[in-house]
Formats: sequence, C-alpha cells, structure tokens
Amino acid sequence: MFILDPVNAVTSIQFYRKVADQSPRRSFLYLMYLSALFTVALVVFVAVRVNPHFQALMVWMAQNVPPLTFADGKVTSPVDFPKVVRHPDFADLAVMIDTKRTDAVTPQMMEENKVRFYVTGNAVYVVSRPGRVEVNDLSKASGPPMEIGAQFYREFARIFPIVMYGVAAAFGFLGFFVWKAFATSFYWLVATLTNSVMDAGLKPLPLVHVALYAQTLGVALDVIVLLSPVRVSGNALLIIGLVATTSYIALALGALKKARAQGAHPQDGPAAP
Repeated sequence: MFILDPVNAVTSIQFYRKVADQSPRRSFLYLMYLSALFTVALVVFVAVRVNPHFQALMVWMAQNVPPLTFADGKVTSPVDFPKVVRHPDFADLAVMIDTKRTDAVTPQMMEENKVRFYVTGNAVYVVSRPGRVEVNDLSKASGPPMEIGAQFYREFARIFPIVMYGVAAAFGFLGFFVWKAFATSFYWLVATLTNSVMDAGLKPLPLVHVALYAQTLGVALDVIVLLSPVRVSGNALLIIGLVATTSYIALALGALKKARAQGAHPQDGPAAP
C-alpha cells in the first residue's frame, strides 16, 4: 500500500528494488505525501507549542493593557496618567501609553523609559534602531471608531489561531515540497556518483526515485525533533540527514546491484560483460 511507503523506505532496503522500477508519477505523489505528513506535524506543533503561549499572551494583555479607542484621528484611554506596559517575557517590546500627551516624543524620552513604542493622543512612536524614532501620525487617520480592549484580545485569541494554522499548513506544505525537491536533486548527484563507484548500473531515472525515498528517515527525524521537547540545532539535523540519506542510497544501490547480478533489472543499464 502506498500509505506504508515511508515505513517500508526506512525498514526495508529490498523495498528500493520496487522504488527503482516505479513511475515518476508515483514518486511525485510520494513527495506530496511526505509534504502532507510534515504539514500535519507542523500544525500539531503550532497547536501544542505556539498557541498556548499566544493564548497566555492575550490573557495577559487583556488584564494589563489599558483600553484604547481610536477615533477622529485621536487616541483616548480611561487611564489619565502615563503607563508602561512591559511583558516579563518581552521586556524589549515595552509600550508607554500616554494618551493625554500631544507633544512630540524624543528618542531620549523613550530610552529613559526603556520602551520600544510610545502611544500619545495623536501619534505612535516606534524605535526603529538605537537613537532613531519613526512617527506614525494618527491625526489624519479616518474610519470608524475602533476600541482595543479586553474584549478585542479575547476575540483575537479565538480567531487568530485559525489563521496561524492556515498559514502554517500552506507555507509548511509548499516550503517542504520545494525543499525536498531541491534536496532530491542534490541526492540524485550523490546517488549518481555512488552508482558509478559501486558499478550498480542504474539509469538516471531510478536514481531519482532512490534519492527521494532515501530521505525518508531524515524526514522522520525532523518530525520527531519538531514534536519533541528536546532541542536539536539545525546544523546537527542537516548532518544527521545527510549521513542517513547517503547511507540509505549506498545500501539501496548495493541491493539493486545484487539484484542486477542475479538477473536483468527492467530499468538497469546494460549488464557488465
């Protein structure tokens, strides 16, 4: 069954005899299948690891950020004194809310208060880099009044995860598909060199199939690390994937060479005299 191909690709070197003979369409579908599996793992990661932190952040903001109303080019708040909002985990992104102020804010003021954002009654100031502040003038803004308060954060916490899952699924699938397509091109070169050194006698197309399927263990390890609390560096994963894939290519070509010696393989090159 096609659904068991990832298991067979990892557990059975003899399975690569079938892989070498299969059609390009089946290999293309396998790449899409791997992309779908990785996408599911990525969405689970977002749901289990990212969304709880996001929900906690929204709860904190609903409890600690004063309500702000944007209307007629002005910002108003029931808090009538300057208030610094500083999340313990994101201290560098602190915000000063001072809606009673209409005078310009200087970089020195923001540096003294150790804030990245400064909201006044008519503008939002943002530190773009040390000593430089960008001003977003709200006095010319138009549109219906908008209130950002506890209810806004609760609604945002309910709706935004759907967007997160959709973006993770779309970019995860496309990114993985393109990444593995390029990786297959690289491992095809590795397989071609190995094929020449081992005199396995395979033609280019079967080597493409082998190069794709040989990456399965590396993909499985990526998924395990993604869902595991243990952190592994990207460089370490690349090295492990390179070693695992190259090993599977060599083992698969060894099995195919042995099969070729026992009898002509449908997609082999001409047997050695």
